[in-house]
Amino acid sequence: MSKSNVSDEQCREWRAAYRSGLSPYEVAVENDVDRGEVYTHLAGECSHSSRDAPVSSSRGHDVSDAECNEMREAYHSGGEMQELEESTGRRWGTIVRHLTGECDHSDDSGLTVERTEILERDHVSPETCAEFRRGCRDASSVMAYAETVEYQYQLVLAHVNGDCDHDIDVPPREPNDRREDVSRETCQSIRESYRAGPEVEFEELAEEYDCSPGTVEQHVTFRCSHPPVDTLVTEVEAVEDLLDDSVQIRIKK
Repeated sequence: MSKSNVSDEQCREWRAAYRSGLSPYEVAVENDVDRGEVYTHLAGECSHSSRDAPVSSSRGHDVSDAECNEMREAYHSGGEMQELEESTGRRWGTIVRHLTGECDHSDDSGLTVERTEILERDHVSPETCAEFRRGCRDASSVMAYAETVEYQYQLVLAHVNGDCDHDIDVPPREPNDRREDVSRETCQSIRESYRAGPEVEFEELAEEYDCSPGTVEQHVTFRCSHPPVDTLVTEVEAVEDLLDDSVQIRIKK
């Protein structure tokens, strides 16, 4: 089923199925379409009007055993990362974590791969890797630089941090002291980055801001000394699950 053939009624049915408790992947399996296709309509990134409100783009969804295995089989069969991103609607970092076995799912079929293999198949040359590293030196952040190139943020980050096997004259960036205090401006940036990515992981933001995943969680869930303001995270549904009962901050709907 192509995107042009999804009717208003079908879009409404997918949203209703999601509201009834099915995950985007389960809706996709039931309708024999890609998860990415379903998610586009669930998130309201289509032209259909519906009385059912779209899913918040900030809400993440766990990867099931079946979806994880399907991604591994597709990649093992020669699928490219860009194709997997489009068909699953998942972020590069999320897909990599499951392809490499850095998730909680078993690998009974022996389909996991090394991260370096994924980077090699992404066709980033040593010259482009060097451009990434030089470009990030002058940018305010890796995320800001990634917005200026035609590559996914997580892919750029992997090369900038030296996760690839490129032997080039431009060294990867050095991590800052993880014990350094996080400024109010950095806290705000972390929260905005978390809100901007529908499936961004604490580990990914930790790499970006040179701190630990625990530090990222502390600032995203308002367990730091920085006050929540309008420009910070106030609409991320997933944050509600991270807040302790003792935290008296109400997330705005």
